[in-house]
Amino acid sequence: MPRAILTPDVVTEAEQHITWLLADLEMVPYQRTASMAGRIATLATHGLGSSRETEAPLHRLAGKAVLVQADALREIGKPKIAADLVGQARIHAAHSGDPQILAAAAHVGTALAFYEGRPQRAAHDAAEASEWVTGTQMAVRLHLERARALGMLRDAPGTRAAVTAAWSGWDALPYEQQSDQPAQWFDSISAAELLYFSTVALALAGSNVLAEETAAEAINVLRRSRMRGYEGCVCLALATMWAYSGLLDLDHAVSLAHEGLDLFGDRREVSTDSAAQRFIVAAKPHIGADGVSDVLDRIVEWRQLPLH
Repeated sequence: MPRAILTPDVVTEAEQHITWLLADLEMVPYQRTASMAGRIATLATHGLGSSRETEAPLHRLAGKAVLVQADALREIGKPKIAADLVGQARIHAAHSGDPQILAAAAHVGTALAFYEGRPQRAAHDAAEASEWVTGTQMAVRLHLERARALGMLRDAPGTRAAVTAAWSGWDALPYEQQSDQPAQWFDSISAAELLYFSTVALALAGSNVLAEETAAEAINVLRRSRMRGYEGCVCLALATMWAYSGLLDLDHAVSLAHEGLDLFGDRREVSTDSAAQRFIVAAKPHIGADGVSDVLDRIVEWRQLPLH
């Protein structure tokens, strides 16, 4: 069977479809996103070898598509398949000669490591990959991944340094790249994501004052962007932070946890589930305090929903 010949215009159109997939992440089930990205990746790989002109662009398209597929599958609890796809993306990155694809593969890989409970690996890989793409939006994203991983390790100085590196990188970007709009792919980042990752990282590290200051702006921007899942994770991160602070802050923690669950609604994915699980661990020692048992029961019920 002859290989499909994909013109540059078709490749460009397929890349636009990837942008649309990412823009709709908050509204479209992850399984559907994974399936659609997988079709684009298959289309690209079937076209390889048909034309020298499109060889590198097709590897680039395939790499971008499989990473969207991998990240979506990670969110619905399929980390092994996601890891295999990250490996495929690295191969496409090598053939395309695009360091952004390679760095994006590292980004998805660090997220996998983080949610599998390997923050040291996530921090190391994010730091290494940021050196490949210095001065870019991707580097900002990787600094934030490192900050979140260090926050999980309760390395407050390291977390603050990584957050500072991310903001310094953001400030150095051209004005047109400092956007409130959803990221078009992993090689770009929005102001909403910058604020989200910064808040979560600082809250995980126990940098309470800085986390609260960043959260105030983060919630405003996330609300304007209608990023309910991200906003809910910020609420749960702050709730967890205040639960660890002790009895005096429990009312605030319980209120924030309820707010986060309201924002999640019936949408449950690995990132939101992990945020809820971290709150359970922080709040359980205070199970007898007012409101704690009720919110924990609500989380347990919500966690019965399927990942989607």
